[in-house]
Amino acid sequence: MKKRILGALLLLTMAFSLVACGNGGTGDTGSNENNKKEVKAEDLAQALATQITYTGKIEQMDAEDVEWLFELEEGVTGVAYEVAGVSSEKVAVFTVADKAAADKVMAAIEAVLADDLDQNAAYDAKVASRIENAVVEYKGNLVILCVSDDSAKAKQIIKEAFGE
Repeated sequence: MKKRILGALLLLTMAFSLVACGNGGTGDTGSNENNKKEVKAEDLAQALATQITYTGKIEQMDAEDVEWLFELEEGVTGVAYEVAGVSSEKVAVFTVADKAAADKVMAAIEAVLADDLDQNAAYDAKVASRIENAVVEYKGNLVILCVSDDSAKAKQIIKEAFGE
């Protein structure tokens, strides 16, 4: 009798397991990890560069200049745009492998922003405000920088890119 009850319980457990694992063929497991949208650095950088109004023409930087400016370590790639002159307007999106790499890139971004602030704050309060209100975020495997007069728009573009 005990074997029959144990057998029935095992059979029920297996049945419930199969039902719980099934998703009705929708392909959606309900997991936040699986629902995250994959965002490419190039696409997000281009969106930030083209969907925000800047004080001058924003142009893509050479890869070597990006590596030099942000002192990128091996394994970190990035794409960046900037407005020439003293506006300090920039867009940069970096692909990182993990949180440790992201922390290093964010520290490099803070150093670049501090340098821009030191060089330009005395000349133009608008530039100083722009730098102080820069958007710096770490989402997924990307570290994102946007220095513009429209931080709210930059945040909106980032949220939309990640499907938030």
